[in-house]
Amino acid sequence: ELRNWTSYPKTLTIPSLLGEDRDFYHRRLLEDASRLFKDVHEEIEVICGGRDDAACSVIKQAYTWDQFAVGLGTLQMILTFHQIFAPFLDCVHSFGIKISENDESWNGYRKSLQAGTDDQEAYYEFCYTVRYVIPNERPSGPAWSIRRSAVYQQYRFRERLSKWILLQPSIDAHRRFTEVQAQSKGKEQEHPMRYHVVFLFSTAVFWKDYIMHLRSDLEQLVRVLLKRGQNLRQRLLKAVTLLDASLEVARACVTQCREIERLGLSDASQAVLDELEVYISQMMSHKDIVTSLLEHSRGTMELLFKILEFRNSENIGRNAAALHKDVGLLRDVAFQSKEEGKAITKLAQQNRSDTRSLKALSILGTLYLPATFMARRKKHSQPREIFEIVMDNWVLQVDFYIKRKGMGKLINILFDSDVRGVRTLAFKQFLVPSSMVILRSKMTEQLQSLMV
Repeated sequence: ELRNWTSYPKTLTIPSLLGEDRDFYHRRLLEDASRLFKDVHEEIEVICGGRDDAACSVIKQAYTWDQFAVGLGTLQMILTFHQIFAPFLDCVHSFGIKISENDESWNGYRKSLQAGTDDQEAYYEFCYTVRYVIPNERPSGPAWSIRRSAVYQQYRFRERLSKWILLQPSIDAHRRFTEVQAQSKGKEQEHPMRYHVVFLFSTAVFWKDYIMHLRSDLEQLVRVLLKRGQNLRQRLLKAVTLLDASLEVARACVTQCREIERLGLSDASQAVLDELEVYISQMMSHKDIVTSLLEHSRGTMELLFKILEFRNSENIGRNAAALHKDVGLLRDVAFQSKEEGKAITKLAQQNRSDTRSLKALSILGTLYLPATFMARRKKHSQPREIFEIVMDNWVLQVDFYIKRKGMGKLINILFDSDVRGVRTLAFKQFLVPSSMVILRSKMTEQLQSLMV
């Protein structure tokens, strides 16, 4: 029936699964419709088979990441007419327009098996998405593409009738599916899961070539250092994930066969199980190889990081050695500066001593200056002579007396100056030999420089 098909899957009459929220599925389908469907030039292929395979609807995209070549209403009518369970929409939502290959999408399977009652015949529903690799002919970019297909089957045991929906099947899968359906016409009933074996094997034909391609890329990793290393590891990790998903689907097929056999709903399942075991074995072998390549890539990248780290350590060591050498040079310069400072200090001390002597000689020279100075003699009880010399801002008092022992004169000099409000007092005592002759002109210059 097609009544209320616009409300699919809320109007389904078949029992719902425990975790099946049909309101949510309906709301999400409407929200995501613009990304998934286009109404222009609708194309649906129908493949007719034998008695147990009544029809197969094939829905395609013009290219990967494109919308389906059907409208939302057409798909809702197909799903409502065949009473297809809502979890199949998980497969549908994994297609449509995408921005990049890394966009999140659903990978997995859903199934339902009804044992049958007096009012309801036994049937099962089984759907999944499978990822596969295929070489492309692009002039630039990656040489391989990762594609996606989805399969849905509804099988009714009493009628021995299957209903199929294939979403974007690969060329090989489409060809093999059509061939097997044509071969099944007029034959006795075959196991209903055998077509899944055909589909899975047809999508696995290029895995070996793709793995060899990854191996070749891995061997180039050392030559290009880390430029493509991270990208390659991501592709290897993705390959492992996709193989795990394919294995999960195959194991689900095995489980479904065993449940059908346990319920006594069909015979001749051993051949299908054997084929599935071969498929699982091949997928496991592919996964082991990819895992080995992943480990090898990890070790290679660690080695490259070690090389870069070693080179970085060498550069740091060279810089440290140069810095240590510079520190030694700076230490030598500091030591030399310290020695020069000591020498300068010693010279300053000598200069200070020479300055004292020069001052004394300069002051003595004042005794021989011209009569422009005003001098007066003071009398004392002791045998001494005191001269007081007065100029603008200073007073120089010279006290001479004869030393009792020895030859010479003992001179006491008191210097008192007041320049710009700063008063300076100085006292010095000298013993000058009587025979010392002092040049008058020289002493005059020394006294003048002292008073500046």
